[in-house]
Amino acid sequence: MRSRYCAYVYEKIDYLVETTLPAARTTDLWVTYKSTADSIQWIGLELKAASQGGPNDKTGKIEFQASYIQEGVRAIHHELSRFRRSGGQWYYVDGRMTDVLA
Repeated sequence: MRSRYCAYVYEKIDYLVETTLPAARTTDLWVTYKSTADSIQWIGLELKAASQGGPNDKTGKIEFQASYIQEGVRAIHHELSRFRRSGGQWYYVDGRMTDVLA
């Protein structure tokens, strides 16, 4: 999760695509990640909870809040993300989110 957050901050779009589960990748995924990275200034990450995701697990969940500024408005992206391990690598599957004003 932290590495994906850093990828957003530094606009490492290829890394975001590569760490998304291949079955969850869409044809416009790169464009989607790029437009998000271009329009948002990320200013902080707080991990709230994690379940599973240990050395013997194939799946994991992370709840986090990421603070950002978009068009001069500060907000918080609150998400419960699902990850899956495949071939020893963790991949982002999807997330359920709610954005709120800070």
